[in-house]
Amino acid sequence: MSIEVLDDLVGEAEEVNGHNPWLNYTLQLHRMREMGIPHRLFDLLDERPFTRSELREFCFLLFGAGTFDGVNDPEVDFNGFLKDLNDIVSKEKQQWDPAKKKVKPILNLKEMNRIYGDSACSIM
Repeated sequence: MSIEVLDDLVGEAEEVNGHNPWLNYTLQLHRMREMGIPHRLFDLLDERPFTRSELREFCFLLFGAGTFDGVNDPEVDFNGFLKDLNDIVSKEKQQWDPAKKKVKPILNLKEMNRIYGDSACSIM
């Protein structure tokens, strides 16, 4: 059994931002991790950048099956994936980003495109 020791909200948000800067590490995500959510991606948030397939899986967990049904696979159509995410994120309330110290969307799609987009280097 492995145990993840978390920093405070701001410290953890800064760690997550170092590996996955496209994510607004909200208080709700922090609380889920504090409660020990048993999915490996929540442990990996502050350890390394996600792969494209992990990115899709995490977004599925974040938004739920009903919302994520029919979303393009980023391995097949990354631009379609971003468009689908834009439709989802635009309906969500913005939340406090403890790393940036301001209210932001849950996902930064421009940053996601910079990291994972077709013009990004794919050494992962």
